[in-house]
Amino acid sequence: MKTVILAAGFGSRLWPLSTSEKPKQFLPLVKGESLVAYTYRKLSRVIPKDELYVLVLEGMQNLVAQELPDLDASQIIVVPERRNTLPHTLWALRMITDREDEPVLFKSVDHYILNEDEFPSSLEACLENFSGYELTLLCSKSEGFNSNDGYCAVDSAGNIVEFLDKPNKEVFEEVTKKYRVYRSPFIYIASRQAMHKVIDVLDVLSDPWRQNAITLL
Repeated sequence: MKTVILAAGFGSRLWPLSTSEKPKQFLPLVKGESLVAYTYRKLSRVIPKDELYVLVLEGMQNLVAQELPDLDASQIIVVPERRNTLPHTLWALRMITDREDEPVLFKSVDHYILNEDEFPSSLEACLENFSGYELTLLCSKSEGFNSNDGYCAVDSAGNIVEFLDKPNKEVFEEVTKKYRVYRSPFIYIASRQAMHKVIDVLDVLSDPWRQNAITLL
């Protein structure tokens, strides 16, 4: 499955260590290894290297080439300006997919993998069992409350009913009374077909924004 490493973030929470010229994903933060190189190395244990892509902001291509010298230039997806995750996802789908229903795996560079032996087999199992083309979030078991984590609440049918972005403990405990709660490691599978459905149900989007999003697809 084609896989995109999302590496166009600003890294503002790590300023001044992270800068606009060299944001955090290119800094040697993991035992002397950059976040983008670390994420690429972990994913390449599961994903064929010719299916791995890196999404980066215009002007950062050379930093990607420095960190990943074996990556072909055609596997660097360049976004013209920094936006949030949704526009970047739409842009990547438009650039690398051949079909409306072609699924693509997305992974951010913001996570350190605690169990490095279990991660490849766990991800591989998820991909082997993936059978649909809806927007799919790959979650991990919650080991209890952590104020720095994001979570998703899942109903008995396995559908996500609510996202919890760094909730306080009271909110976390209240939601766990009604739903199963999983930690969200920001790994997801999307397709152009699935994102059209997402855009259709996002009533909070203004008409111009909605039209721009559809144009990206």
